[in-house]
Amino acid sequence: MQTKQILKIIASLVLLLCPACTDSSTALAPVEVAKTAFEATLSGNMDTARPFFCAKMHSAFPSQKDMDALQKELNIHFTFDFSGLQYSLEQETAEKAIVRAFGKIVVKVPEGEESLSYDELIPLQRIKGQWLVCE
Repeated sequence: MQTKQILKIIASLVLLLCPACTDSSTALAPVEVAKTAFEATLSGNMDTARPFFCAKMHSAFPSQKDMDALQKELNIHFTFDFSGLQYSLEQETAEKAIVRAFGKIVVKVPEGEESLSYDELIPLQRIKGQWLVCE
């Protein structure tokens, strides 16, 4: 189905373009940071996502303007329902953490919706006291 292909494209963009990091993610716990970063990025809300990624990932992160242009160019009209997604803290040390995102993501398009299984580990690092998604 076309929805799966679009989701794969966006997921690839997330993995390839995923950066962001400013000190505005005010000492949130690893699970909160991972959840906000993942859901905002997948939804195409780069300005919201950017503060939750480390600086070394920023160079590959698309601007909000670029993401909006890409969505317009590809004529992408969809939303996500993340209510079936869960997050769990799998590992945490003083400087690193791993959060697992798993469950169902519902992709809603004008033609209907599709539920997709998801299971991914999200690496985080504590940088200057802030938890940030960072590989």
